[in-house]
Amino acid sequence: MKGPYPAQPDPFGRLAKQAEALRRHLSSWTCSGSEWESLQLLHGGLDRFLRDRVDDAAIDERGSFGNEILEHARNLGLFGLSIPQEHGGFGFTLKACCEVVQRIAYHDRSLGVTVGLHAGLGTRPLVAYGSEELKGRHLPRMASGETIGCFCATEPEAGSDIASLKTRAVLDGDRFVLNGSKAFVTNAGLAGLATVVARTDGLDGSRRGHSLLLVPLDLPGIELGPEEHKLGIRGSSTRPIYFEGVRLPRTNLLGEPNRGLDQLGYVLCWGRTIMAAGCLGLARRALRTATEHVAGRKQFGRALAQFPAVQRMLAERKTELHLMKLLLRACGQFEADRPGSISWESALAKVFCSEAAWRACDDCLQLHGGSGFIEDTGVALLLRDARIGRIFEGANEVLRHHMGLGLIGAGKSGEHVASLCETAGIDGEPRSRLESMAQRLDGAIEGLKKRYGVR
Repeated sequence: MKGPYPAQPDPFGRLAKQAEALRRHLSSWTCSGSEWESLQLLHGGLDRFLRDRVDDAAIDERGSFGNEILEHARNLGLFGLSIPQEHGGFGFTLKACCEVVQRIAYHDRSLGVTVGLHAGLGTRPLVAYGSEELKGRHLPRMASGETIGCFCATEPEAGSDIASLKTRAVLDGDRFVLNGSKAFVTNAGLAGLATVVARTDGLDGSRRGHSLLLVPLDLPGIELGPEEHKLGIRGSSTRPIYFEGVRLPRTNLLGEPNRGLDQLGYVLCWGRTIMAAGCLGLARRALRTATEHVAGRKQFGRALAQFPAVQRMLAERKTELHLMKLLLRACGQFEADRPGSISWESALAKVFCSEAAWRACDDCLQLHGGSGFIEDTGVALLLRDARIGRIFEGANEVLRHHMGLGLIGAGKSGEHVASLCETAGIDGEPRSRLESMAQRLDGAIEGLKKRYGVR
């Protein structure tokens, strides 16, 4: 199956062209009435489960969920969020998946990461690029949670620089022989099926290339290393995986040979957006915790909430929460309209939401004062869980670099901003400010093009 591949970004152009339609869709987490109904049916049981059975402090202390929580998650169908209905899942769009994951992460980030990774990187490669035979064999068990998915890209010597991976798959007759190691694999200790990014140099006559392979983790030659002792999200499983002479059928190749990096670009759009949704849930929790504290805590004879400096901190965080939500809904709608088209937008969502969540948790701790630095209040846990967001699914610094390259190749933002203002009815001072910002951005981009010889 060819499947979708990332499109060249033109973020300002598409926003201007789709402004009216997008405005209608930003008020909801769903793309259709039937999806909204399914989401509402899920919410009742999900909220009870999270409220009554999920204790983030206890999970953090144990370093795992325990079988009971995983079994409840399976019974609710949480491992089938993004899997098509014909294979036993909900068949939710990216937009709806984000709503569920942010709701889970509000209560516990470890569970949010586990479910979110499975819904994104854990299953999207198979859904998008797998043969009908592979999908029919594996997706029903993945939808039920009997089989949990993981994604193997990072290596001890290769993180953001995916092209330098050393894990190799060599074709021997009708089977691949896989050798190499993968580091920091989320869900590794729970998973039964992995998508592995491997070098496939020489495959089908190609001199160099990477491919995605679907690898059952019960095959001979696969060994899992010990659980990593992490700063945060301690309830999630993170382990290395070693592959030594692992033989698997050529039919386990996902999509076209040697298109692995392009395919990776698409599945990371889902992974980064869902991860950003987890950041939204965490930021919501931090803001509510901070708001409740300053309403009751008194200093100098009045509640902290009455001080202008405190009000400003809360207002800034609330504004960012609103922007996070709108950005995620926009990503989800763009992906629904044109699969594989949110490479730029998903990177933006990941960077903005991970950093906004960090600010929300940091401000929450600051407003708690000394008590926030004590683990027993639970605020320190929020901050520890937040820190991974700026590293997961591509370091923010690397993503900023790629977003900058996307802007250099995009059209003039000034022209698109003018069109957007006309469509949205923006006038007066707000329009002047937007147009001024666009002109400055266009000027900066032109300067970079001249500096580096880009036409």
